[in-house]
Amino acid sequence: MKESFREKVLGNGHAALFEVVPPVKGRGLVQASKEIADILEGINVDAINIPEIRNESRNGPRNIAYMEKEDPVSYGSALQSCGFEAVINRCTVYESPEEQRLWIGHALKKGMGNIVAVGGESGKKTYPGPSVTEFCDIARHFSPEILLGGITIPTRLDEPERLLKKSGHGIEFFVSQVLYESRSFKNLLKDYHLLCKRKSTKAKRLFISLAPVSSDKDIYFLKWLGVEIPHHAEQRLAAAHDKARESMEICQEILEDILDFGSRLEMPLGINVEHIMAYNTSLAAKMLRKLAAVYRQF
Repeated sequence: MKESFREKVLGNGHAALFEVVPPVKGRGLVQASKEIADILEGINVDAINIPEIRNESRNGPRNIAYMEKEDPVSYGSALQSCGFEAVINRCTVYESPEEQRLWIGHALKKGMGNIVAVGGESGKKTYPGPSVTEFCDIARHFSPEILLGGITIPTRLDEPERLLKKSGHGIEFFVSQVLYESRSFKNLLKDYHLLCKRKSTKAKRLFISLAPVSSDKDIYFLKWLGVEIPHHAEQRLAAAHDKARESMEICQEILEDILDFGSRLEMPLGINVEHIMAYNTSLAAKMLRKLAAVYRQF
């Protein structure tokens, strides 16, 4: 019998996610799900990771117009009908605690028990809803069936302490922001490893997020999202005749560097491949096939 995503996350083996943005509202969930199934045919993926897309105003004007997306829970349900297990991201701060309870109940009725709790886009804003840890407390009291995940941003200086705190509220795995350099993640692994040893606690599984780019527009959008792209990597992409191929090579180098470092610390790691842009979905699936083969060598 195939292991569930929960078993993969909590076990000692490998775990691979493919992150897919919900289709534009009104496009059709069944058709969109079938297209993903066709794209991923023959590719070993443990679950589909579905972000909740909101019209953010983070780092100046966005170069890609915002279009309202379908509900992640409904999309996850359609994907599960195609044979995939789904992981639903939930922004915790925009609705009240009672509304979040109702949402959790709705998600569970739809068979969505894997939830990644995501905070607000800015720590300087006041929001009406619960924080990530408060949301996790609500979810844990609601049902023990829920597998809770969180987001990790490796460049934050206090990130190891944040991971430990969130773990204390039931989070069992963390998905990183998209990476285009390995240094910050390796520093996080080292500091998190030492902190867990000092506190005599087991480290949670950290998913390494990677994404291909195929144009300058993709690079700009990643930077708008807050992804750190070092000058040398941006130069490589700018000079490349085939940006998609070059980005895959960069991502493989990053992955191999992190996996080599993490394996020496015996840290539980996973991979999460994102498409960012819908037109890069097939490219991201190709990247997943390639990187999953690398990942399973460690």
